[in-house]
Parts: sequence; C-alpha cells; structure tokens
Amino acid sequence: MDKGFYEKIFSSQRMKKYFDHYPTNEEKAIVHYQSNIELSESFYSILSIFEVALRNSLNRELTNHFGTEDWYLKMESVPGLRNLKNSINTAKKHIANRNEIITANKVVAELTLGFWVRLFNPKYAIENLFRPKTTVNQPLCSNYVLNHSGAMLYVHNSLILCSFESHNESYCIIRV
Repeated sequence: MDKGFYEKIFSSQRMKKYFDHYPTNEEKAIVHYQSNIELSESFYSILSIFEVALRNSLNRELTNHFGTEDWYLKMESVPGLRNLKNSINTAKKHIANRNEIITANKVVAELTLGFWVRLFNPKYAIENLFRPKTTVNQPLCSNYVLNHSGAMLYVHNSLILCSFESHNESYCIIRV
C-alpha cells in the first residue's frame, strides 16, 4: 500500500499529519496511522463503559434531586438549566421519529455524552444541581470524596480520548 491509496481511501486531509510527520518515509507514516487505529480500538470499549456509567450515575442523581424519573421535564423550570432544553427536545424528537413511545429511560439513553458533560459546568453547581462534594464508592476506596472540579477533570480527560477517537487524531508519535 502506498500514500496514494491511503489518501484515496481515507482522504488526504486525514492522512496529511502522518505523511507530514514522516516526509521521507511513507511506510512509517502508514504504520503510524495503522497503530493509531489499533490504539483507538483499544479505547473504544473503555470509553463506551465510561459513557454508560456516567449517564446512569447522573440519571440516578437527577432522579433523586428532582424526585421523579422524568427529571428532564422539571429542568425547564430551573433558570440556569433552561438552556439544556434543546438537547432534551432533540432526544425526544429522535425517539418520536422512530415511532416509539417517549419514556424516561429512552430519553436518558438518547441524550448525548455532551449533554451529560455540560452538567459538570460550574454554573450548574451554583444552581445546587449537584452538591459541592459527592461521595463516590469506588471498589478500592471507601468514602472517596470527589469534588466538583475533580469530577470535571475526570470527565474532561475522558472526553479528550473520545474526541481523539471519533476524529481519528493521533494519540502519540510512534517511532518505527
């Protein structure tokens, strides 16, 4: 396989960073690209599990906070949370377009990772959506306390991995 083949199949824009990094060695550029794909594959299941765990944890907290599994209907009445209404309406629209009944579980599952991450924005902490300190039970730590900014750091770093994976960015420079 050569540069022309990869540029034709994957686009010259996608391959440019690899061939620019190895201007005199197409083979190394292709190996780097292939290695990056393999690395992306290794992160996929971890990131999928992270997204589901984050969604389910936040759904549980929001259900407790608002006292209903349809918590997303009550968010519209909270001034600082009204701007999330579009995401909720989009999720409902996707469900309706599939001719399915809109239920709380389906709305929660349809909301994007971006929606859940926005809940970690400090302005929502001001709205008392989340307590300043949240106790997290982790397998190896009892009563591990995670503050809002610490949780945001974990989420932010995970999003960087998601972004790299979905936009096919290079995770690292591989010396071949």
